[in-house]
Amino acid sequence: MKNNLDIKHLILFASILLAAIVTGCATRGAPGGGPEDKTGPEVLRSFPAQDSVAVDTLLEYIEIEFSEPVPEGTFKQSLFVSPPLRFEIEWQSAEVVRLLIRDTLRQEQTYVVTVGAGTTDEHGNKMKNSHSFAFSTGFKIDHGSISGTIYDLSNEQTASAFAYLLHDTTDIDPRKRQPLYVSQTGKSGAFHLNFLKEGRYRIFAVEDLNNNMLYDSRYERIGIPYRDVRIDSSRLAVNFVDFHLSKRDTVPPDLVGARAVNNRTINLRFSEPVVLPDSSFILLTDSLTGKSLTVLGWYKDEEEENNVWVFTQKMDSAAYYRIQPLILKDFNGNMNPNPGRRVIPASTRRDTTRFRLKELTPADSAQNIHPETSVRAEFSVAADWATVDSSFVLRLSTGDTVEGDWHPISALKAEFVPSAPLKTDSLYMAILKLGRVRDLWRTAAQDTTIRHSFTVISNRELGEIAGQVVWEGAQAAPVVLHIRKSGQEDLPITLHLNKPGKFYKEALLPGQYFLDAFIDLNNNGKYDYGGLEPFEPAEPFYFSADTVRVRKRWETGGVLLKIPTE
Repeated sequence: MKNNLDIKHLILFASILLAAIVTGCATRGAPGGGPEDKTGPEVLRSFPAQDSVAVDTLLEYIEIEFSEPVPEGTFKQSLFVSPPLRFEIEWQSAEVVRLLIRDTLRQEQTYVVTVGAGTTDEHGNKMKNSHSFAFSTGFKIDHGSISGTIYDLSNEQTASAFAYLLHDTTDIDPRKRQPLYVSQTGKSGAFHLNFLKEGRYRIFAVEDLNNNMLYDSRYERIGIPYRDVRIDSSRLAVNFVDFHLSKRDTVPPDLVGARAVNNRTINLRFSEPVVLPDSSFILLTDSLTGKSLTVLGWYKDEEEENNVWVFTQKMDSAAYYRIQPLILKDFNGNMNPNPGRRVIPASTRRDTTRFRLKELTPADSAQNIHPETSVRAEFSVAADWATVDSSFVLRLSTGDTVEGDWHPISALKAEFVPSAPLKTDSLYMAILKLGRVRDLWRTAAQDTTIRHSFTVISNRELGEIAGQVVWEGAQAAPVVLHIRKSGQEDLPITLHLNKPGKFYKEALLPGQYFLDAFIDLNNNGKYDYGGLEPFEPAEPFYFSADTVRVRKRWETGGVLLKIPTE
């Protein structure tokens, strides 16, 4: 009896062990242990094989084998078949997947299957680049290709290139029509559309967040092309089809919130950043008596651009004030002629902040100041910058006065920008007679004079860049050129050229620099991203992927920025 019981226990244990082994083998995923996996998956094999021809139009499935297990979620979101086909996904193993085709293939058609770079392995490592393979129901494979770069993406973001074949119309709306071909960017923002048939194409860059192969303007960014592309027997490959992404904003701004911070400051919150006019843009009145509250100034918040600070005469602590913005305009040109109003209680809190100078730069005795440096002042309370202007002077050691203008940055900060670059190897003195400076409420600062001397860097420590912008477009237009020091890309040096041609920039600190330029077709001084309805091309641009090295006492010449036209 005991032996029979032991045999039963042994059989039960063996059954459990066998079930665990089978379950472990059947589970999709990578085994644990070993060194950390930092390499993304690769496509090892496909069926039909690459460049297969005379494929049956009744093909039942497409099969893809990866180098390691791939989660279905990222694979499904990054899979594109061009022209589009209806199919279902069926996994044969952790690495092998089939697309069960529910359509009849077109005759004499090249099909392109693209596994986008958004596909990851079980550890979240993305593919290095998109992988495409092609097969044809005819007897030849189309070999046209279009490549480029989509800019304005972070390291982890991807976008898609939508390709539309133009026939007898150019009325292409990516909000309503899916593309004929599509490719997803790799980590560098590069895309490659391969195996294209001959013809004329319009390409859009779309941040296709929901992977529906349509542009959803409410929350996705888009890149509008500045040129269409032709693929033919004389030119099967077109490169440098590049894009800047932008959010299409068609909604006008509005006032969404307001509060009295203290008895002379009101904070306004808008639905988006607004253009602040030089003249009055807001009316403040006592909601009971209708008496106006004088507005002394307004400035945009440095960190929260949707916020605006409004400074007023002292409020009646018992009053409620009606806030009525006049016409509001955002930076995309959308206007709101009748923005919302707000009624807020006055604040009983007194503003007791003492008016004083917090900082004046360059610091006293500073050395090696760049010749294009401005003088900055920061106060503890909103300053009357006109009194700062009349109380300030910047002089050379020779006594010559430097001409320039004060430009407010915020309620508390402004900068004095010289009319011309400062002289190298020169000593300057910034003098501010603080006792003459007033805040917006006419309170004087401490009666003292601030003097800061500083020395501008020697020309022997600086370098130069010289080159040429080439643009062969039919329309002659100015050029805006940006020179960006590596690590300081958000602080560009801007050059304005009357037309494409030679450029030269001196007084550059040694280091690596990126260059970019655009053709300012409408001569408004800013880059225009184009439009969809009606279609309006973006402005042509060039972005240097490689850096230019600047060395002191040296001119780095021969820099070529060629903006493609065809």
